[in-house]
Formats: sequence, structure tokens, C-alpha cells
Amino acid sequence: MIRISLLLLFILSGGYAWICRIVPVFAEELKVLTVEEPPSSFLNDKGTPEGFSVDIVREIQRRINNHDPIQFVSEIRALQTASKYPNVVLFSFTRTKNREDEFHWIMLLMRKPWVMYSKKGSNFNIKNLEDAGKMKRIGVVRGDVRAAHLEQMGFTNLEMVATHEQNVKKLLINRIQLLFYEPQGMSFVCGKLGIRMSEFEPVLKTKPSEVYIMMSKQGTNPETVRKWRDAGRMIKEDGTFQSIAEKWSKIIYKQNRIVCEVKNGALDF
Repeated sequence: MIRISLLLLFILSGGYAWICRIVPVFAEELKVLTVEEPPSSFLNDKGTPEGFSVDIVREIQRRINNHDPIQFVSEIRALQTASKYPNVVLFSFTRTKNREDEFHWIMLLMRKPWVMYSKKGSNFNIKNLEDAGKMKRIGVVRGDVRAAHLEQMGFTNLEMVATHEQNVKKLLINRIQLLFYEPQGMSFVCGKLGIRMSEFEPVLKTKPSEVYIMMSKQGTNPETVRKWRDAGRMIKEDGTFQSIAEKWSKIIYKQNRIVCEVKNGALDF
């Protein structure tokens, strides 16, 4: 009875509030979503996430003590999830005017060109995107930023598929005339499918896009955004970003003979 009375006295005198203050506050669970976009992010032979951007995201997670798994989904599903729900991290996605106000932009990762590819020897005279719009079929991935860009320009000749692999196969057998993609991804997909890169040729190269880690906006705790941004900033300031980028630059050149280097805070292709 005496012990119970002492406990009641402790609680009534403010002890309960003191207990509450020492109980740790757990971080909100995040959905960390990415897409198959090698060499930025892909599943290796063991089925685990790998890539330049994967390494950067994991380093941020390590620094802020976040252990949420990286999940691979389609591009359209990733964007829809982040538009509807809070606490969603997306990488690596292009920063565009239409997306600017819809997301928190955490960290610039890469700059990479968009390229129109044809089958070798097609002899298409493509000087600009308007010329490409006159072709019969252009292969794009549903939900991909390149597809959205062409749709906004009024293109009506887009052949939508779920993966870049499907488009490469279709271009090889002339099911499409052009494929809108990027050099590093194209090389990786060709290697994965056992198709020689020399089967294709670039016919038009557009301006580089800037690729980011971003986070859903509505309902996401500003403190969570701040932690991710601060960790990203420190990674660049202390040389970690440079080290990871140099590691992947060597891998990419060895595997694909594509030159890339760090410029102005991003890995440039």
C-alpha cells in the first residue's frame, strides 16, 4: 500500500511528464521508392538494390539513422504514390517545371542527356524534336519524364510500354522507328539483353535533364525534409559524394565505355 501511494504521489507531482520526456520519439516510417534506371538504380544478380543513386540514398539513411527499405516500382506508380501520400522519398527523378511545386527537392544527383535512337542504318533525318514527331512510332515508357515531355509537346505517335527493355527489343525488330532514352541506360539494357549497342545509333541529342532525390510534399514533416537535405548537403561538403561518384564513373566506363564526371555538384554524363 505504501509503494502504491508513493507511485501515485510521483505521478501527481509531475513524474509522469518526466517519464514521457525520456521516452524516445521514433522517426516516421518512410516509403523509399525508386525505379529500374541503371546505372543509377537497379537490382543486381542477387536481387538487391545497387547503383550510384542507391549508394547516395543509403549514405543519407545511415547518417540520419533511417532503415526503411528501398523499393522498386514503376515510374507511374512511384509518382502517384508520392502525389497522394506523405513521407514518400523518390529517386532518381528529373526536376521539371510541372513537378516543381509538387515535391520537396532534396538533392541534385546527376545531369544526363535525352537521346533519340534509331536502328543502325535507318538513315532518318532528325534535326529536332519536331522532325521526330513526324515519325510513325516513338518508343517511351509509361510515366517516364521523357514520355510526359513529348505528350506536352503534342506528340501523338508515342508507343507506351512498361519497361525500357521492351522498347529496345521493339526497336531491334523495327516495331518502332525511334526510342527516346539515355546513353547509360541504353548501354546497360543492351548488355542485359545480350544485344550489341552497335545495332543502334543516336540521331538526336537534347539538353541534359537534372535528376534529384525528392520527397512528397503534402503532409510530410518539415523536420524529416530538413534532415534529408542537411545530410545530402554534408555528403557533398565532406567529399563523400565525390568518392561515390568517382567509384561509379570507373564502373560505368569499364562496363559501358561512357565517360562521366563530377561537375557543379552532380555526376555529369
